[in-house]
Amino acid sequence: FPVTISLPGKSAQLFHPRINSNPNVCTTSCNAPRVLSYRDIKALTDTDIPSAAAAMYSAEGYVKVQEKQPATHANIRVTQRDFFQMFDVPVLAGSIWSDDSSRMEVIVSKAFAEKMFGKVDVVGQSLIVDDRYFKIVAVLESWSMFPRLYEPAHGGYLEPDADLYLPLETAYDLN
Repeated sequence: FPVTISLPGKSAQLFHPRINSNPNVCTTSCNAPRVLSYRDIKALTDTDIPSAAAAMYSAEGYVKVQEKQPATHANIRVTQRDFFQMFDVPVLAGSIWSDDSSRMEVIVSKAFAEKMFGKVDVVGQSLIVDDRYFKIVAVLESWSMFPRLYEPAHGGYLEPDADLYLPLETAYDLN
């Protein structure tokens, strides 16, 4: 049964596109998949249809500050810059990526900055994420959206908030 969830002040502005990009003729059911391909994401974001758009997915990784220390598990949100505007994510320090280009930059939550560094003044410092160096460009103020309306698939709407935010293009480039 369909469930309608309202997001105050945003429900009339946020949409989850679904594209039936199956090249085969449908014989029984022609339901569009819930997950868009990278090719479809690029095609949608390169149009002037939306004023803001953010493709995203959740991932996990291992993070450390120094090479010789043990790694810490991290929940990662791979997304694009408009995610932060679309969901009113508050920035404590630094700034969100200027565009959706690939870059070795990461945005961290306030709680994760405190966990890894013991402080929140970490803009400009580096983190090693799965053996690759990333520069911290922003720290997010504490915030939470529950259920996470931006993560409707596979029960992700109940998962913990992200510790790190990586650019979609970087994740794609790094496979």
